Amino acid sequence: MSRYNAQPIRERLLKYSIPEPNTGCVLWFGATDRNGYGGVYYLQKMRIVRRVAYELAKGAIPEGLEIDHKCRVRCCINPDHLEPVTPRENLRRSDSPSSLHAKKTHCRRGHEYSVENTRIYRGQRCCRQCQYERWHNVNGWDKNRRREVSNASV
Repeated sequence: MSRYNAQPIRERLLKYSIPEPNTGCVLWFGATDRNGYGGVYYLQKMRIVRRVAYELAKGAIPEGLEIDHKCRVRCCINPDHLEPVTPRENLRRSDSPSSLHAKKTHCRRGHEYSVENTRIYRGQRCCRQCQYERWHNVNGWDKNRRREVSNASV
């Protein structure tokens, strides 16, 4: 028997974690990856510790779902703070740049991202009003300026 399997998994989870009284999180102090997510050697393989903790406490994770931290603490293994969600929902809840962009309701110039005012170009939202204004400014389509130029040439 290898040294990794010497202790039952529940004992190892308790040994390498500590409860945090203010938030209710159970913080993992064992191995972590560079992003702060915990890992534990279990069943002959390195596993994601939040998945192991959830499966031990609540059962199997449904097919196609991921475990999301409701508390937003990456090293938390409290099963009450873990929830199975779709990958899309997990990304929506995150603080990643794509998630933050998706949560925006207006463009940087203040125009609303509505169905009529939004165009999808190469997978990204574009504000039609900004594109219209940019196109007209670049191509000299200012109506007042065109009148001035035509009157000056006469």
